[in-house]
Amino acid sequence: MTAQLVHEVSQFLFHEAHLLDTAQFLEWAGLFAEDGVYRIPPTDQPDAPPERALYLVNDDHFRLTERAKRLTKKDAHAEYPNSRICRTISNVAITGGDETEIHARANFVAYRYRYRRMNIYPGRSEYVLRREGAGFLIAAKTATLAIDALRPHGSVSIII
Repeated sequence: MTAQLVHEVSQFLFHEAHLLDTAQFLEWAGLFAEDGVYRIPPTDQPDAPPERALYLVNDDHFRLTERAKRLTKKDAHAEYPNSRICRTISNVAITGGDETEIHARANFVAYRYRYRRMNIYPGRSEYVLRREGAGFLIAAKTATLAIDALRPHGSVSIII
């Protein structure tokens, strides 16, 4: 894998993080392929396959888009008003793939401030990215939290 490819993937992941941090949820959902999936495994079974564990999020493209729509509405009490979020993306690496599909991973830390409380969500995301013109679409994203329970955080109403 070339340094240019790592740079392209990094820029794409930074753009994804910006969309999430600025509550551009519909635009973020638009980064996913029509057959794309987004998953957050359970904190107590991070390596369990989706068919054997209750995932915090296990969305296909339709469900992901519907989630994004709900988060933009004022009656989305879990995120209205929107949390203030600042996330960092680091250690971007290409882990495999070919010219049309790239496997990548990156670490993240999402700092969420809401109602005078700060929650920190560290973890690792694994991606399957498809070439689409000069850019990428997300065919699969799995965001694995590096915490053993959601308490005291309470929820992951933000999209990690």
